[in-house]
Amino acid sequence: MIFTIKTSKLAYISLQNNIKDIERRWSKKEVNDFKMKVNDILDILEKTPYTFMKWEFNENIRKIKVSNFITLFYSINENIVELLLFWDERQNPYKLDNFLK
Repeated sequence: MIFTIKTSKLAYISLQNNIKDIERRWSKKEVNDFKMKVNDILDILEKTPYTFMKWEFNENIRKIKVSNFITLFYSINENIVELLLFWDERQNPYKLDNFLK
């Protein structure tokens, strides 16, 4: 079964912000590596979205580490995988709960 990937507005904005941050801090190589990693993860999510860990605060949300500082949170509903947020773990962790409510 192939799952459809849907990107929430928050996931899109957070992904773009993370890419901009990587561009400011690192080289084009790191930016391209990050983008390739995201694409690899999306390929996996299309086929086997249940592979990754459930988030300990909400079992309907799953998470996967994209890089050392960025975690992707997503949910699964029937055959749709919804990307919820690309979370930069250097942020205040108390804000995370507000984003994923």
